[in-house]
Amino acid sequence: MNAKKLPIKQPFIDGYKHHAMPLSIISLFEESEPWILSNYIQLYTRKYLQDVHWLDFYLLDTVMNRPNNPFVTVQRTDRTVIGPFADPIEVIIRCIEQDKYVPIEGDQYYLPHCNSYMQHHRVSGFLAYGFDREQEIIHIMDYSYTTNNRFESLTLSFAEMRQSFLSEVPGGRAQRIWMLKPVSKPKYVFNLNVVQRLLEDYVTGTNHAELTIQFQDHPLIHTADVVYGIRVYDHLEHYLHLLLEEQAGNNVLPFQVLWEHKKCIGKLLRYLREKEYAAASDHMIEGYSAIEDGAFIIRSTFFKYTKTGDKACLQRILERMRHMAAAETAILSEVLVQIKARCRESAERIGFGNS
Repeated sequence: MNAKKLPIKQPFIDGYKHHAMPLSIISLFEESEPWILSNYIQLYTRKYLQDVHWLDFYLLDTVMNRPNNPFVTVQRTDRTVIGPFADPIEVIIRCIEQDKYVPIEGDQYYLPHCNSYMQHHRVSGFLAYGFDREQEIIHIMDYSYTTNNRFESLTLSFAEMRQSFLSEVPGGRAQRIWMLKPVSKPKYVFNLNVVQRLLEDYVTGTNHAELTIQFQDHPLIHTADVVYGIRVYDHLEHYLHLLLEEQAGNNVLPFQVLWEHKKCIGKLLRYLREKEYAAASDHMIEGYSAIEDGAFIIRSTFFKYTKTGDKACLQRILERMRHMAAAETAILSEVLVQIKARCRESAERIGFGNS
């Protein structure tokens, strides 16, 4: 086979690649939207200000590493296994010929679309989903850091791909490679009880995953600096105050994640009403749409601040965020009342009402 491109879909969550890569495959399934919406409810901060990715969706693990993903089967290995025995280009092509997508960790030093190109070595991920032997290119999804600065379709030459994957990044781990194959007939049943638990954790700023036996040894559960749910607004406000005092560097990523979270919750509320899981009123839907819009304005205002240095932008974000947190708590608390009532009704119908 001389050329092949697997189907791909732009995900509505693409701020971080560890979400965007698998979701660009999973989103191909019509049935995936309720699964995405019921998993992307909780937020948390970790390694606050120590890592630019300190605000993220709370899934305990990446989508690619979750054992209960109903849409793709996952295999994983690393450079030390493949490198000595096979040409990575042929491994990638063989996978794609078998309808397997290939998320790869490579060295950005050899990737022309990255800011680190020919500057310094850094491990980063991208998703291979196609090839062309005649043109000697691999089709990938990655951020176009040097041009559009968004997650999109790009190409790498065979030579660039090979160098990037086989490079030994000083002080870094051996680069990993995944093989993701879509399930032919995925089975997923929407679970309102899971939505209730995660939404309640978000509104109350708590996490009850530690009560689940299989997660009790997970390192994230026992990390002291983790903050959950609505309480992440406290870290966002604190970060803005540090910027006002010129004690922190610019980082738009938390505000990108904040906006993506509001988009997810807005979609969830509309889905719950459409499927009659909750009688969300027009007032509630419109109120949350205003929160979505507010998060987008916050993101845009922060971008303006990074260009102009105008601290009035930060003050406007602070004021908007305080109103947004209060409005979000009020709306989601009301939705929770409806969801809990529906869950009780369902339990009573199957005979658990008096247990």
